[in-house]
Amino acid sequence: MGVAIKVTTGNETVAQATAKVHVFHSPNREEWGMKETYLSAVARTNPEIVRKIGSPTQMDAVVGYISEIGGKWSTQTFEMRDGEILKVFASKKERWNEVIKTACVFLQIRPDAAFRVMRVKLLNISGRTRMPFAEIAGRFDIISLNDAIGLGCTVMPQFYGLFTPAMATGLFEFEVREPEIKAKVIVEQKIIHSETGERRVFQAPRKGRSIEM
Repeated sequence: MGVAIKVTTGNETVAQATAKVHVFHSPNREEWGMKETYLSAVARTNPEIVRKIGSPTQMDAVVGYISEIGGKWSTQTFEMRDGEILKVFASKKERWNEVIKTACVFLQIRPDAAFRVMRVKLLNISGRTRMPFAEIAGRFDIISLNDAIGLGCTVMPQFYGLFTPAMATGLFEFEVREPEIKAKVIVEQKIIHSETGERRVFQAPRKGRSIEM
């Protein structure tokens, strides 16, 4: 199958402050006929698409509270095929009277991509919460909403605003640990009409790049 990615997901609650991180597998629905599903659930039901490597590491999210009250974090390594797309969803509310911050981003797995670490900012309350960030690490490209839709992912128009760079920078940080091995190649279909009216269709490969945040 080939490409490993390490994922931390879960939630934490301290009084009326909360943070959540979820990772979904976003298939091309024309190909799979599947709905967007939690990554861990896909690994249970469709191991030919996503496979778990080893056992998850779990911890209570808040010092002195059981997971049913304070939440918990789970870290699991998955292996999946080249080209699979993940959607990361995150939300955070630090005070009771604060508007909740919510953002999403699409990641596309690629064995030749740069090795990136994505950090999702958590509550980070000294002496209360256990982690300042939830991390997602592996070889992947960050792809735009338009590219994800072009690859077959479905997003309702009312949620487009969650994928903007302004929303992402409030919750996400990215670090490149290792450079990409080979540039991404995108094959586009182009149509040319000749002077005689003949219509020709051909494939035009071009180098693609991961968007940066």
